[in-house]
This record gives sequence, structure tokens and C-alpha cells, in this order.
Amino acid sequence: MDQVHVVRHKVLVEGRTQRAVARELGLARVTVRKYLEQAAPARKAEAGPRARPVWDVVGARVQAVLRIRGGGRAASSG
Repeated sequence: MDQVHVVRHKVLVEGRTQRAVARELGLARVTVRKYLEQAAPARKAEAGPRARPVWDVVGARVQAVLRIRGGGRAASSG
């Protein structure tokens, strides 16, 4: 695992002190501080909804089966 990620997690998520993390990982406190000042890695945002080619083919049949099963359960439980 990336050391920057580990340092950021221990300080920002676990709430450990920078000094304790530096001591535990054998780093200088200045290095820990630099890692924390780095911007979090940007996540790739999806442009829009993904295509669902399989669902386009079988979606109607799945919905029909679910309606049949749902109707059968409701009728038999009463």
C-alpha cells in the first residue's frame, strides 16, 4: 500500500498524532506533515450513466418473472 495513503489514513481517519505516526513508521515529522499537505488523489468521475446492453436484452423478461413470482407469493401467503 502506498506510504502516503497509510500516513494520511492514520492521521486523518484514525485520529493519530503526526508525531506518533512518524515514530511508528520511522519517518521524520516533516515528511508526515508533507504527506498530509498533499491533496487527496482525485477520483475519476463518470461522465454519465453506463450503458447496460445485457439489461436492454433481458430486462423485460426479468421484470415479467419477478411480477409472476411476486403475485404467486402474495396469493399463497393469505
